[in-house]
Amino acid sequence: MQRPPQRPGGRPLSSKPLSSPYQRYHRLCLDAKNFFDAKDYDTALRIYEKALTEAPAGDATALKGICRCTRKQARKALKKGNTLEVQKLLEALFKRPRIAPLLGGKDYQVLAEAALENGDLVCCAEALRQALAIKPELAEELHNLQKRLRTEQLHQDMRDMRF
Repeated sequence: MQRPPQRPGGRPLSSKPLSSPYQRYHRLCLDAKNFFDAKDYDTALRIYEKALTEAPAGDATALKGICRCTRKQARKALKKGNTLEVQKLLEALFKRPRIAPLLGGKDYQVLAEAALENGDLVCCAEALRQALAIKPELAEELHNLQKRLRTEQLHQDMRDMRF
C-alpha cells in the first residue's frame, strides 16, 4: 500500500485541492488581515466582504474582520469630527445579519454620541438603550450622555410647541 504524499517534516499533504472554497476563504481572510495590519481598512473591508460570501457555516472570522474595519473607519471619521460618517458607518454595520453577537456596549455608545451630535435623538436613545442592555456597567459613563439627550429632547419639544 502506497503512503500519501507528505510535507517536509512528515505531515501528510491535504487531499483538498488548493482551490477549495474553504482554502479560498482562509486565504482571503489572511489577505484582509494583512491589509488591516497595514492600516488600509477600506481594502481590508472589501476583502472581508468577499470572504463572507465564501464563509463556512459557523465561521465568524470575516464578520469579525468587518466589525474591526468598520470600527477603525468610524474612529478615523470621529478624529476628523465627521459624526455623520460615524453614524452612517455604524448604523450600516448594526443592520447586517449575524453581526449583533459581535457588538459591544461601546459600539452603541459611540453611535449614541454621534447621533446626538447629529441631532438624531431617536437613534441616540435607542443606541443608549442597547449599550446599557449589553453592558450595564456603562451606566455611570453614559449618565452624562443621557442627561444631554434629555436636555436636547426638551429643547426640541419646546421648539415644537406653538403658543
